Amino acid sequence: MTHKQLIDELKALSDVERQGKKYLASHGDLMHYRLLISFSYGYSGSQLLEQDFFPEGTDLEIDKILRYIYIPEHSHDFVEFTYVVEGACEHTINAQRFLQERGDFVVVSPGAKHIVTVPEDCLCMTIKMKRSAFFDLHLPNVAVFTTPLLFACGDDPFVLHTLLSIYAQQSANASYCTEMMTFLFSSLILYLLQNFFDDVRYLQIGAGGDPRLIRLANYVFDNFRTVTMKSLAEEFHYNESYLPALISEKTGQTFTSLMRTLRLSRAEEILRTTPAIKLADVCERVGYNDTVRFIKDFKEKYGVTPAKYRREKTSG
Repeated sequence: MTHKQLIDELKALSDVERQGKKYLASHGDLMHYRLLISFSYGYSGSQLLEQDFFPEGTDLEIDKILRYIYIPEHSHDFVEFTYVVEGACEHTINAQRFLQERGDFVVVSPGAKHIVTVPEDCLCMTIKMKRSAFFDLHLPNVAVFTTPLLFACGDDPFVLHTLLSIYAQQSANASYCTEMMTFLFSSLILYLLQNFFDDVRYLQIGAGGDPRLIRLANYVFDNFRTVTMKSLAEEFHYNESYLPALISEKTGQTFTSLMRTLRLSRAEEILRTTPAIKLADVCERVGYNDTVRFIKDFKEKYGVTPAKYRREKTSG
């Protein structure tokens, strides 16, 4: 299919959207997703999980955001990207409402709370990717993707054509389609960084666009296992007594809390994907010197001990 045919196919109302349109006409309100049996599993709560959205053997999915269907504010443990092909839609991320216009490519980082309302005259694509798969792409400036972003791409043809090519690969489901989808998406992100990074819009309160802070964030992300406030201040020539306040202002977390979040997030991924690893080795990999403290922090964040979490995620 040509790209124009793909766009026409995506713009056409799906069966679910037609149900929603009829519901709106008769009830005067959007149809809640809970009325749709096909969506009751994946959208079972406000925290959406990778295991409910990605079929076995896939790391990336692309589709359009449904019109006439109400999906309430939610967050997820995977990375989501939205791109407006035509029209405009209302998008709210972490209580910040903005108009996502044609050509806008938005990054919804894991844990961010968001809601998108797409009118009938808008075509908005959603790309979901497993967190581990995204960070395994080893992209430059990867730390900036841990906060919500907006790349204003306008009418840039490469962005649109690459997304449509990813959609075509998924639809064809031919040999090596998953590898092709990952390759194309990696190329797209690199293209965005190359051509639109200087004007990227940070959607998190206080994120700012200071290049020094971007470099600092990348350094922390790459060295979270061993970085300290002292080493960070020395690396970037900040006053050690000033840096904690700056980090708190820009991230909404203390330095200690930020390090704990990064280390526990990495530990969760290791436990989920490496069943045989010893707990002491997990601690060593993520920078915890105290196993007892690690177990306490992990249980506080995930509600269960690391051992129980691993059993639940790897059983069956």
